[in-house]
Amino acid sequence: MFMRKRSHVIVALLLVFLLLSIFLNVFLWRRVRSAVAALETQSPIRVGATLPPLSVTDPSNESAQLTLQFSQADPKTTVVYVFRPTCAWCQRNERNMEALARQLTGKVRLIGVSLSSQRLQEYVAERRLRFPIYLLDPEMADTYGLSSTPTTIVVGSDGIVRHSWQGAYSGTVKKAVENALGVALPEDVSTEQ
Repeated sequence: MFMRKRSHVIVALLLVFLLLSIFLNVFLWRRVRSAVAALETQSPIRVGATLPPLSVTDPSNESAQLTLQFSQADPKTTVVYVFRPTCAWCQRNERNMEALARQLTGKVRLIGVSLSSQRLQEYVAERRLRFPIYLLDPEMADTYGLSSTPTTIVVGSDGIVRHSWQGAYSGTVKKAVENALGVALPEDVSTEQ
């Protein structure tokens, strides 16, 4: 009899712990979901928002501070490519950036923004890129939530973010970039070794 009562108590305790665990998981899931939603709405770099000016440095002359303006800065659309010279996905995306630069010359303003000065001068010298490269201030990168690389931001001539993609151009991102910018990119970078 004692063993039977004991097993009922154990089962009851396990059920209580299971219910507490479910409640705690649901509670934490809702908190995480609301925190993510709050971050997404606070980020100044989101589709439909005005892209604020970016304080950058010219990597060839680090004492030259520049401010990149996007609101009526150019009658053309601006494509901002955010990268790190040491980012493996950014390196895999180089052929796509070359294709973008080649196909969009004169049609849009293409700008590269590095989040890291590590190997930046060598990177720029080795690649002979067809678009200007700047170094973004680390504090500004944090303020704007720019940490994932590569990130591509398409800004209209009115300064409004039209498109934003994170990651190398493969799969659906590649198709979205091609459709939005009217370009044909090289084969999928995810299949290359």
